[in-house]
Amino acid sequence: MRGLPRRLWRGLGRLYRNLLDHDVFLLSGSIAYAAIISFFPFLIGLIALLSRWVEQAKAQHAIERALAPYLPPGVVSLVGGTLDAAIQARSAAGLVAIVGLFWAATAVASALRHTLNKVLAADKTRPFWRRKGVELAMVGLAGGMISLSLATSTIATLLEAIPPLASATRAFRESRAVALLAETGPWVLSGAAFTIVYRFLPNTRVHGRSLIAGALTAMVLFESTKLAFFWYVRTLAEYPLVYSHLAGVVIFMVWVYLAALISLIGAEVMAITDGRGLR
Repeated sequence: MRGLPRRLWRGLGRLYRNLLDHDVFLLSGSIAYAAIISFFPFLIGLIALLSRWVEQAKAQHAIERALAPYLPPGVVSLVGGTLDAAIQARSAAGLVAIVGLFWAATAVASALRHTLNKVLAADKTRPFWRRKGVELAMVGLAGGMISLSLATSTIATLLEAIPPLASATRAFRESRAVALLAETGPWVLSGAAFTIVYRFLPNTRVHGRSLIAGALTAMVLFESTKLAFFWYVRTLAEYPLVYSHLAGVVIFMVWVYLAALISLIGAEVMAITDGRGLR
């Protein structure tokens, strides 16, 4: 037990040196830039796809509700306004246009894959079709997780329309189990997302123990940073005073950068645990 603090400090020092050696703070900016230019094509494509089965307004509302736990205060309204303007400016998207929007959304997966390969010292390359297939699968999985919110809401609405099931459905929605799920759900989803990204996106594989260590680190950092950053934006930040109408954009960019940085810190922990650290 006496050697535990020493090993912990040694591990943190090694982690910090690797972050500097891999230019993680700079590379996080490139991932954040790719994420920002991928975000809205992804959402517009998802709305266009879902609107083939449900009303476009319902699809957009469900997507905004699903994103709300992961976006800072004020950014959800920014996203909603941007989507309104983008959707009104274009006609109904066909299947080819939807595929094109999802293809554009793979930019963030491509940038993240490139950086993960550098952190994990992945020397081998994959064929283009395989790389792009994995990136499209990541985008599709994200869309499926967001669409689950719409499906759940639709099913609950249909059940409430049936008189014998209406009271039971409303009681279940107001139960402590649903409240607990609402609190723990973001942690589970973020942990699952980091695990899937670390497992399938890089051009190499790590041991299960390293994968769990990296995913858990990223999950804890992401959810903890989210709570702290959201509190800061709500109470102390002076972004509206400094940036006026651009405050939502600046907050969104800062948050995306922090999320990208956290994903790379988790990858560095995974690399060190797997014996791939530089030092």
